[in-house]
Amino acid sequence: MEQDIRFCKTSDGVRIAYAVTGGGPPLVRSLGWFTHLEHEWETPYFGPFNQILSQHYTLVRYDGRGMGLSDRNTADFSLEAKVKDLEAVIDGAGIDRCAIMGLSEGGPTAVAYAVKHPDRVSRLVLYGSNPSFNQMAETSEGRQLADAMINLARVGWGSDHPSYRQFFTAMFMPDAPAEALRTFSQYQRASAPPESVVAMIEALIKFDVRDLAPQVSVPTLVIHRRGDTAVPFESGREFAALIPGARFLPLEGRNHIFMPDEPEAAPAGSGRLHGTGHRGGGLACGYAVGPGHHPLHRHGRLHRPHPAPRRRQSAGHPPRAQHRYPRRPQGSRRQRN
Repeated sequence: MEQDIRFCKTSDGVRIAYAVTGGGPPLVRSLGWFTHLEHEWETPYFGPFNQILSQHYTLVRYDGRGMGLSDRNTADFSLEAKVKDLEAVIDGAGIDRCAIMGLSEGGPTAVAYAVKHPDRVSRLVLYGSNPSFNQMAETSEGRQLADAMINLARVGWGSDHPSYRQFFTAMFMPDAPAEALRTFSQYQRASAPPESVVAMIEALIKFDVRDLAPQVSVPTLVIHRRGDTAVPFESGREFAALIPGARFLPLEGRNHIFMPDEPEAAPAGSGRLHGTGHRGGGLACGYAVGPGHHPLHRHGRLHRPHPAPRRRQSAGHPPRAQHRYPRRPQGSRRQRN
């Protein structure tokens, strides 16, 4: 499978890189922390999960401002700026309506976009996220942790010695094998310069969408690991409680990032996504992304108790023509895996 890398520009003039893979209904991923489309496609943890989703959806991923292949000469990492990135990607990809999967820090961005553009979003999946990252700065312990992260990033993010980045690596994937930890450390360094990391952390601890979450009007699934060492389990519970009608799916484990051998990252295998003609594949292919009431892999209890009535067009999804993408523009880049 290959990824088609393209570029778009935000309303404030920042050039954003995004990648398109697969085929089917559009699914846009808003990922927190730092990304690099080329390196991510080859990693043993993000790569398999992205390919699973790409077997069933037109998956759109992007590097946010200040990271990866996107413009790095920016200092604005506010929630408003993050929403501008997502707006530019969805418009640039020619998508009329899509499902959005907000992972970690990408959750608030996805929620803010869904409230601002309710007609452009069919469903939401929020994994390992927090409606109020600003709570970190409201306690002495939280402020000390934030200061430690900022100081470590400022001093050692770009260092040849991985010990500085191991703090972040251990927080995101404490139970990962040594090779995965080493690879993720290198991935972080390649994704962004130290100044972007510092600016993003400083902006992140101001994020708060607790007032926006109750305004979400699309079907939403909130997923969180009970032992998540990066974002507390209670944050996921709070997010689910704030969004009207949201479903909450607790998972076991401590890793904030999926490992390839974890069952939740494998294809669903059972059931069918009504109206799409695609089999379920992975977490995002369950209740929140797939139209209808397909049960999630290993968690069949989380299906709609009252299925929506039959319609000529699948509920929550636009006509088939809206799933199509424009021809690949000149100058875009293809990368095989």
